[in-house]
Parts: sequence; C-alpha cells; structure tokens
Amino acid sequence: MAHGLLDSFGDLTVVVYGDFAVDRYLRVDPSIEDRSVETGLPIRQVVSSRATPGGAGTVTSNLAAIGVGRVVAVGAIGDDGEGLGLRRAMEE
Repeated sequence: MAHGLLDSFGDLTVVVYGDFAVDRYLRVDPSIEDRSVETGLPIRQVVSSRATPGGAGTVTSNLAAIGVGRVVAVGAIGDDGEGLGLRRAMEE
C-alpha cells in the first residue's frame, strides 16, 4: 500500500503558503586567531557560509526531495541580500 502511495507523489501539485526564511550556516576556522580591539575577546573568523531554506522553505524543500511533481511556494521575499540568498537556496 505505501509503495503505491509513494509512486503517486510525482503526479501531485502541492502549494506551500507560509513564512519563508533563510537559514545561514557559518563555518569558522579556529586556527585563525585574532582579538577584538574594543573588548579583547577572541574573534571568530568565518571562512565559508551556506544558505538553506528555512521555515516554510524547509517544508517546500522536503516535498521536492520526496518526489512531489510540482511544488509551488507562495510567500513574500525581501529585495535585499538575504532575499537573494533565499531565492537561490529555494531554486537549488
């Protein structure tokens, strides 16, 4: 029974309406050491970052990953750098 259900996912269109966000993951290199001039505290040096869809974007990505035929995202997106990052992450 479950196998037949999974086979039908490719025929579905699902609309996801919600709060889309961008989750940004930063990788730091602890071997690059520096100190803040103002506080003297250690500064973490970011060497790379990646953006992934968050919030309703996670749901949208999961639907695409399980083979839903057409996934339509409905929501607002900013016209700034984070909005661009979200748009790119959603297209991937």
